[in-house]
This record gives sequence, C-alpha cells and structure tokens, in this order.
Amino acid sequence: MLETVSKTRHRSLRHSLLGAAAVAALGLGASAHAGSVSLVGSAGLQDSLSFDLGDGLTMTITGTTVKQALGVQDAQVGQDADGLGVTNGFQNDSYVVDGKRGDDTLWITFSDEVTLTGFGFNDVDNNDDAKLLDADGDKMVKFDVLSTVSFSDVYTGTTFGVQAFGNGDDFLLSELSYIYEAPVSDPPIDPVPVTALPTPSAALAGAVTLGLLTLRRRRQAAEG
Repeated sequence: MLETVSKTRHRSLRHSLLGAAAVAALGLGASAHAGSVSLVGSAGLQDSLSFDLGDGLTMTITGTTVKQALGVQDAQVGQDADGLGVTNGFQNDSYVVDGKRGDDTLWITFSDEVTLTGFGFNDVDNNDDAKLLDADGDKMVKFDVLSTVSFSDVYTGTTFGVQAFGNGDDFLLSELSYIYEAPVSDPPIDPVPVTALPTPSAALAGAVTLGLLTLRRRRQAAEG
C-alpha cells in the first residue's frame, strides 16, 4: 500500500477531514458518516479505556511496550488533559507513547469495521516518528507526528496500533477521526389489509339459504 500521509499544523482535526466530502472521497455509501472522538480526560492509569461512539459503535484502547529480555508486554494506558499515552512501568506514573528502551504502542479496537482518517497529537517534537500498524502488528504507514495527521490512503479494519519508535520520540494521542458505515436496519413491514373470502362450501351454503328464503316468500305471497 502506498505510504502517503498528509500533514497539517495548527488546524483542528475535527474540521480538517470531517463531513460529506471525506465520505465521498473514500467512495463509501450514503449511510457512512464521519466522526471524531476526543481522547483527553482525567482517567489516569488504566488497564484499558472504552469509548461509546454512538450508532452502536464502541472503541477500546489498550497498550503494549517492548521490555528487554521479556519481549512485548501489556502496559497500562494513561489519560490526562493532554491525551493518551502508555506507561513504561508500574513504578513510573508518567506516560507518553515513546520509543525509549522499547516501542510503545496504543492499540485501538473498534466493535465494527471503520476507516481511519487521522489523529491529533499533543506533547510532540518536530522529529517524532510513528507507525500505523494493523491487527497483526505489521506496519501500514510511517509518518511524522505533527499537530494533526490525516491519511490520504484508506486504512479500514477493526484494530489498529499507533506506535512510536526511536530514542526521543514521544507523544500523546489527543484525538482520533474515522468514517463508519453503520448497519441499516430493515424498516418494519406494514401489515397488508386482507379481505376474507368465503370458501366454496360456505358460498354454496349461503346460496342454498338464499334460495329457501326466496321460495318461502313466493309461497306466502301466493297463499295471501
């Protein structure tokens, strides 16, 4: 896949990609809509963080870090007023996504398939590097971390990783934008009015009854 990334500075991620134009550019159906979610808050260190994005879509964020001689280990994610990061150890409450002594990764898992359109960052330097990973940990694109990053290629799936690498590379993820094509439920089927039709036997019985009544009336008229 082409590694093409559009980079912008000092622009709101919420206004850079959202709207009908982004939906049309990706060729998605009319039921698709663009959305964004702020990742700043005050949850502190957690094993995972969950977000309700509406339309039945949820998102869960976890973290991993590479520890020497231990390989990839689960790590707590930390949330403050600047965004989300990954702690480097249980005795270190400061957290950013960084590449020092191990590549930290924020793992983003959606309950349904989405298309990522970009990220917002805080606490960044000009030379920070990051990767977007797929669910298997394979690199899909490498990009420079700026205030906002928008993807011109289409990255669609349910699980993505945002990984820092290299000494001195650290950042906090502050916002995420996506496009979601929500399932369309079938509309309720209106009941069709049905007119009862007599069965052949019922119709025959009705004809016999009518005939007997007519005959009785004629006899009464003749006797009168």
